[in-house]
Amino acid sequence: MQDWKQDTEWNDALRKLGIIPELPKEPEPEEPIHDDGIHPEKMSLKQLEKAEDLFDEEDEIFFQFYKQQKLNQLRLNQQRPSFGSVVEITRQDWTDQVNKAGNNIFVLVHVYNDGFVCGIISSDELCSLINNCMSRLAPLHPFSKFIRGRASTCVENYPHKYCPSLFVYKSGDLIAQYVRSQLPSISCLKG
Repeated sequence: MQDWKQDTEWNDALRKLGIIPELPKEPEPEEPIHDDGIHPEKMSLKQLEKAEDLFDEEDEIFFQFYKQQKLNQLRLNQQRPSFGSVVEITRQDWTDQVNKAGNNIFVLVHVYNDGFVCGIISSDELCSLINNCMSRLAPLHPFSKFIRGRASTCVENYPHKYCPSLFVYKSGDLIAQYVRSQLPSISCLKG
């Protein structure tokens, strides 16, 4: 009889059928996990330049690649239009500010109405909350446009019962719209 520890085709066939036991697996040598505390993906460009001396030759290629990638991203961001605030518009501004905003630019439009009460919650309260949220979000998303407009001066014959309304555009195309009935309740927004 053959030795079951030999690695032969016959023994492989017998192992598949469960007639002889599997060969014991040789343990693979474990590579030690080395963390030197340097995480280039979390560093700014200045920090990367200061830490350049800490990298050994093996990491130099990666460092140069990453540095170039960061520089390219900075150049790209400088070429992109930047907004960072909420702009009030009228009907005359709509085409330029919304439809012709530019390629790959998101535009969030809040159409509101002052002094309209519908049910328990006034339109003023909801509009005020949305305006407040937009004012906080605009600086955090400088490559998106945040626009608001009074319904009476922004959209001709816009029904008051739909205020507040939010419209989301990308590259001049409407991609989403939310009217008053689709917005969360006031208690949800305050909490």
